Amino acid sequence: MHLRLVSIPFGQTYDTQLFYKVFLILLIYSGLLLYYAGIVRVLIQRGNLWMAVLTNLMEGGVLICAAILLRDMAALGLALAFVISYIVRTAVTVPILLWTKVISPVQILDTTFLLSVSVFCALVAMNWWML
Repeated sequence: MHLRLVSIPFGQTYDTQLFYKVFLILLIYSGLLLYYAGIVRVLIQRGNLWMAVLTNLMEGGVLICAAILLRDMAALGLALAFVISYIVRTAVTVPILLWTKVISPVQILDTTFLLSVSVFCALVAMNWWML
């Protein structure tokens, strides 16, 4: 197995398929985190800080439950738990935010955003497939 770029700071012992899978899952989590951080900024700007706090609490609860359910998968399970918690947070709150008109459908269906997400997902999927 050859040493890949992301494992260089950690050494050759981390040049494993599991390490790269966890890394790719955490890339997805980072993308979701960036997406929802923008929504939280809009919430705070519009005086809906309570909604941001509630979504954080909900995400924390889902994260704890998912981590417990996936504990047998070790690091991969924890990485998946983070992604699951953010997906649930987004899936639950975006319809509420659209209904209360905190965000508009135009913001969700922005062409640049959708293209960026598509390219990002394609790159992650391609790298996963190559493992």
